[in-house]
Amino acid sequence: MEYHVAVDDPRSELATLVADTMALVQSLRLQGVIGVPIESRRDVSPRGGEDEARALRELSTPRPVLPLPPQSVAPARPPPAAPAPSLAPPPLPSEGGGLLGKWTARVPSPEERLAAAIAALPERCEGCGEPTLVGRGGLRAGLVLLAPVASGEASTMLANMLLKVVNVEPDDAWVAAPRSCRACVGALARQVEAIKPRVVLALGPEVGATLGLIERGRWGRWAATDAVWTWHPEEILADATRKRAAFEVLKEVAIRR
Repeated sequence: MEYHVAVDDPRSELATLVADTMALVQSLRLQGVIGVPIESRRDVSPRGGEDEARALRELSTPRPVLPLPPQSVAPARPPPAAPAPSLAPPPLPSEGGGLLGKWTARVPSPEERLAAAIAALPERCEGCGEPTLVGRGGLRAGLVLLAPVASGEASTMLANMLLKVVNVEPDDAWVAAPRSCRACVGALARQVEAIKPRVVLALGPEVGATLGLIERGRWGRWAATDAVWTWHPEEILADATRKRAAFEVLKEVAIRR
């Protein structure tokens, strides 16, 4: 910007200065440096020069910046924490309470069912007069063995047949020696129905016939249970050719048990 020392008209010099200043202000406004809209005036009259000078003084005078009122922002609330999973086992139903509790109270164990069945039987058979026939042994193996009592070598063979072929300890099977008396057979059937085994194994053709099982190795039903008969160990010792056929039946018993 040039300034001339010798001028004939100072008002003309002032007008030029104001014009240059307004041009500078307009340029700054367009660049976004200032935000006060100013109209560019080209009036070089004395009155116009005074107005321009007043506008220039207003722009050059700093204005106090009023602070903005603080905004009240509520602190962010943390999300609600998920409840921790309980590691305690669910409470057991009280006796007689809930569905499971009713089942537990209503369904007796095999030992309880057998004891109730035996208690309902007479002390002596009403058919033959002998003491009522009662079986013995375990109730959890799912096997009822009906056979004449074995002794000596036949007893050892029977134990091996149960353990090695049927996979049942001899003491775990429920065992009874049936009689031909129909009343005794009926009392025995009521005990087997109370035990609810999976298989009834009869040894010897006489026991099979007593239970109504005519053909060896052919499955039938007795006391609401799958039943079959095969050779007794004493019959196998008398004729070794029967051993293979007996073991085939025992393999089927092991599968069904």
